[in-house]
Amino acid sequence: MKVVLKATFFFLIFINAQAECLNNKSVGISTKDLGNFDVLLKNEALNITMKSNTVMHKDDDREIRKKSSPKWLAAVGRLNNHCSATLVGNDSDDNSRIATTAFHCLKSDRPIILSFLTNDGKIITRKATVLNKGNHIEDRAILLLESEISHTDIEPLILGDMSLVSENDTLTAAGYSADKEKGSGGKLLTFDSNCKFISKDIEKSDNHIYLRDCFAYGGASGGAIVYHDGEESFIIGHLDESTLEGGVYGYGYYEEFYSHENFLEKIFDAMDTYNSYDD
Repeated sequence: MKVVLKATFFFLIFINAQAECLNNKSVGISTKDLGNFDVLLKNEALNITMKSNTVMHKDDDREIRKKSSPKWLAAVGRLNNHCSATLVGNDSDDNSRIATTAFHCLKSDRPIILSFLTNDGKIITRKATVLNKGNHIEDRAILLLESEISHTDIEPLILGDMSLVSENDTLTAAGYSADKEKGSGGKLLTFDSNCKFISKDIEKSDNHIYLRDCFAYGGASGGAIVYHDGEESFIIGHLDESTLEGGVYGYGYYEEFYSHENFLEKIFDAMDTYNSYDD
């Protein structure tokens, strides 16, 4: 994740994406059938080597994605070998070409490759281009996949906004954290389903939100922050940065936008333009 040059955040564990790129060795993705889903999660097919000196916090209650995990986790993919991104749609039956991620994940001239693992163990990869991006403060971006991913393979996360969320609501944060314990150096998708929403962060962009009792590590940038209403799951932001003590910043998607352009509206416009759905 990006570095914040403030004394109060001296112990930020997330490093900037460019440094992550330099420290990583990408391993090619195999598309052969590897059988059992739980075995596939541990296989080299989605493996990267991401150096991480992070020591997992004793209260870290993240879970590793497995076959019994929530099905929507399939929409959270890996961006190249250093970040995460999330496939989004107006509905879960959209065939989607649109993904959201963090701006700082794009600090490279390398081609953008997104990799997803379906719930039945199939690997799907797509090249992508940048449709819209912010800056170091507005840490957000919209990616356009070269071709759509059918909802029969991966249901996109339904796009929501922060009006769904109230103080102390429980949210889920998911991404490819590169800690050496649960994240296995960025090989495994991990998620924390006990994140508590505190408030917007007045010291950063008005669109950043703060979560407590929430754990993520370098590599999870661009991953999903999800609200559950009991029936549906909605992506209402993406991961931005984290502290050692279980504090996570996210870039929240707001219907009433306080910055110079409405990012939520741009995501909806992109989905309306490029996503399709089956009649």
